[in-house]
Amino acid sequence: MTTADRVQRCPVHDDFDPLSSEYQADPHAVFARLPPHQGPVFYAPVLDYYVVTGYAEIEQVFLDNGTYSAANAQLPLVPIVPEAQSRNFLRAKVAELADAQDSGPPPTPSLPSVRRTSLNLRASADAS
Repeated sequence: MTTADRVQRCPVHDDFDPLSSEYQADPHAVFARLPPHQGPVFYAPVLDYYVVTGYAEIEQVFLDNGTYSAANAQLPLVPIVPEAQSRNFLRAKVAELADAQDSGPPPTPSLPSVRRTSLNLRASADAS
């Protein structure tokens, strides 16, 4: 069986969208509407992913990293807007956060200065 044969046999659910408000409100209702006779795996074009819903099948995927890959698992599901991709945007956000911290309460002492104080107190106690 070729890969093309497998792709043609895999159910496709064009309306499955885990980012939709319907799914976010009640994912169980969305999964309940999927035809059970089609099996626990389907292709979701909106994600460009195969979705695995059965416990045994999910376990098989996790245990067989030679066949299955999670290489794209950390990729964003939706495109990142261009301004968020630029370094200038990130620098501006970091500066904005730094400004917000500057206007807040005074910073707490760093851990090394607290340690020095503790050591000095011990040294004083030992000396007496």
